Amino acid sequence: MLSLVISLLFFTMKVFEVKMIKKGEVDFKSLATESMYVLVAAGMSQFVMSQIGDMSGLSSMIGGDGELPSVPGAFTNEPEF
Repeated sequence: MLSLVISLLFFTMKVFEVKMIKKGEVDFKSLATESMYVLVAAGMSQFVMSQIGDMSGLSSMIGGDGELPSVPGAFTNEPEF
């Protein structure tokens, strides 16, 4: 749904740019093609972000929230086998 909104916003802004700023004719075929590219790219990026999941751990690892990076646990005891 969000990718469709992004694509429609892109389409609207391009029509506004061509009509009002450049004072030219709108080529709807190329504009539709560009809007489809935007739709596919936005949809793919949403899919990738949904597959990655929560990114809050990434920012804590690189120190984005002001805290020290968390140290992963390691075996420091004698093995029990």
